[in-house]
Amino acid sequence: MLLCDRCKKPIVGESKKLLDVCPDCYFQVMSYISTGNANVGITQARVIGRLGRRFTSKLFLALVLLVILLTISSGVAISTYTQYQAPLQNEHQLVNALSGNLTQEQSIVQAAATVILKYKAQIANLSSQVAALSQSAASDRSNISSLEGIVASLKTQSNSLENTVSVLQNNITQLKEKGSNFLIWDVPVNASSGYFLFETVPDTFDYHDNFSSTVPVDVYYFNSSQFVQWYSHQKISGSYVNFTGTERQSDTFKLGEGCGGYVVIYSFESTGTIFPNVSATYYPAPKSTGSCSR
Repeated sequence: MLLCDRCKKPIVGESKKLLDVCPDCYFQVMSYISTGNANVGITQARVIGRLGRRFTSKLFLALVLLVILLTISSGVAISTYTQYQAPLQNEHQLVNALSGNLTQEQSIVQAAATVILKYKAQIANLSSQVAALSQSAASDRSNISSLEGIVASLKTQSNSLENTVSVLQNNITQLKEKGSNFLIWDVPVNASSGYFLFETVPDTFDYHDNFSSTVPVDVYYFNSSQFVQWYSHQKISGSYVNFTGTERQSDTFKLGEGCGGYVVIYSFESTGTIFPNVSATYYPAPKSTGSCSR
């Protein structure tokens, strides 16, 4: 802690100039320096008093020189300002012009920024639409892939159908060859008493009926109306072909060459087995035959 040189009290605050004294003793010390009063009683005060009297004239001279230098500097500054005032005015005008241009450019920049923000919003909207279209395209690609699989399956089926059609065409060609013979029934059948078997006579064909049986069989060739009458136990109208009570039969029915309305009935009065070997020969008639010619 710093103590006052005169009263030895702690110095509170800043020391007064070159003296390490408290504020109370400072004024007494300065009084001694200015008046020479010896009641201060400190060595430092006497030394400062001597220094003050010794350097007072030099200090005054320094102050005078400082004032002169300030005056000269002020004159030089005024002259310099006068000399460069016109260029500075031009520069001020240029600055003002540039400020106006800058304001205009700022306005343009703001307008451009507004346009950019607008286009950014449009771009964001377009990006959303592109994303939606991409998703739709992905879905379409999936559908296309599925359809391609279906088309491939249909092509396979088409090839199979083409082969089937080719076979059928060959069969049709063969069928159209007059005189072609086809086996249509050769499977043995067990029949009970009162039971009957039903066969259709193919149109444009001769029907070759050949069979053997373990029991007598009645064979009838009916048109559609006659079959209904026979089945309902009515009187049969018109003529018809029949073979009754035979265990072995071999005949050819030709009325179907120009008519598709005939059926064959094999009726059993007792239980037995029939062994058929029935075939048909393609032999189309040039005009209607049998019940179709009426």
